Amino acid sequence: MRSVIVHSAGSSLTSLVSVQSEDPTKGQYIENLRAFFTYVPHDAAVRVAPLECQGDDERALFEEVERRIALQRRLVPAHARAA
Repeated sequence: MRSVIVHSAGSSLTSLVSVQSEDPTKGQYIENLRAFFTYVPHDAAVRVAPLECQGDDERALFEEVERRIALQRRLVPAHARAA
């Protein structure tokens, strides 16, 4: 299992988690799960530091999360997000 912080947005922190299993007969690893997990502090006064991307791969993951957040905001009404 591997987890890497890929996005921060002041009030939230998103990590990319991947779970792999080993195929011992081939000496290879197979990805079984890849997911983004977003954490929001219970205390609204807590602010998350900005993430500094190091290279194209990190920038691509950051932008992917940005697109997902924008899509979620368009799909879920504001009153439902506040609940």
